[in-house]
Amino acid sequence: MYCYNHLRDSLNSVLFNSSNSKVDVECTTVLLLVAMTEGSEYIVRIIDKKSLKGIEGDSQVDVFVDVIETLVQNYNLENKVSIPYGPGSKRAILNSLPENLDGSEMRSSRELSSGLYVNTNLNREEKLRYILRFASMCEVDVQYSGWK
Repeated sequence: MYCYNHLRDSLNSVLFNSSNSKVDVECTTVLLLVAMTEGSEYIVRIIDKKSLKGIEGDSQVDVFVDVIETLVQNYNLENKVSIPYGPGSKRAILNSLPENLDGSEMRSSRELSSGLYVNTNLNREEKLRYILRFASMCEVDVQYSGWK
């Protein structure tokens, strides 16, 4: 735990308290991701201009839902997409009810603290694609490990 805290503090110092080069930031970030990979299969880091938020776990679904929850709570994702949100004419990814766009029940979903439902019946590539898409909508950067 000391190693994680030390690396996190170092990264925050490099990102927000100094004028180090981009290379230093990238090296520090890589070190942090490597240190955090031990013990967790899936890792996502949400980076904005003021902070670094880390989400990790052994379950794709848990990490996916936690990332979406973070984007809703901290970056107003629900105001950046039309609810229900879905890429096509059938499946909803975010909705106010656990239903797809066609009215059928989501096969697998989780309720967020906001009352929105996130569809978790997605493969690994789809989960990562929506993490990246939603992060872009929220204008934050994302780094990830273990998703490919």
